[in-house]
Amino acid sequence: MGTLFRITCDHCDTQPNVTFDGFVGAALTEFDKPGEVVSDGYVAYLSPQGKLVVLPHPLESSSLAAAGGSWTRSSLSGRLLRFTNLICLDCGTLNKTARIHSAGPGCILMVPMGVATFVLGEWLLPLPPWIMFTLSWVAAAIPPWIEGTYVNRVHGENAAPYRFQHCVQCGGSKAVPLSDALRKKLPCPKCAERTISITYAGKS
Repeated sequence: MGTLFRITCDHCDTQPNVTFDGFVGAALTEFDKPGEVVSDGYVAYLSPQGKLVVLPHPLESSSLAAAGGSWTRSSLSGRLLRFTNLICLDCGTLNKTARIHSAGPGCILMVPMGVATFVLGEWLLPLPPWIMFTLSWVAAAIPPWIEGTYVNRVHGENAAPYRFQHCVQCGGSKAVPLSDALRKKLPCPKCAERTISITYAGKS
C-alpha cells in the first residue's frame, strides 16, 4: 500500500484536490480538508522504446500487462522504476527521483526456500523452533536480495536519467521525500510565503 500526503498552503489552498499520480483508489482522512493530496511515489515501466508507463496502485500488474510487459521479465531486465515524490526545501515545488525497482521472485520461490530451510534445519540441527523460524525467513529473503543486487548492478543506468539532481523550478539541490518534511513549514511555489505544511492523508 502506498502512503498519501496532503500539501497545504495556509494562504493559497481553499479547496481539496487529489492528484491521481500513481494510484487509482484511496482511503483518505478528512477528505474535504483543503490542500493537494499526492502519493509518496509509484512504480513505472520503461518500455523497450524508452517510454515511461505509470503503473498505478493497486493495478500495477494489469497495467504492466496492458503495456506489453511481464512482471518477472521487466524486473530482471531493470525496466521497473520506483519513483519517489520529493519536495524542494528552497521553493516547495514537487520533484521526483527514481531507482531500479526489483519486484523479487515472489512467493513461488521464497516460500519453498523458507519451508525447505525450516524442515531441513529441524531434521539436521536440533535447534529451538524460533531459531529455525528466523533462519527460514532469512533464507526466504536471500533470492530477492540476490535479484535486487544483480538488477541494480547490471541495469542501474536505466534509472540514471530520472534521478533527482536539481529542482525543476528553482534549480536548488535540496529536496527530500514527503515523509521527511512532515509538519515543517516550507515555501509555497505560488505565493512564496513559508506557509506550506505536509501532513499524512491516508493510504492508496
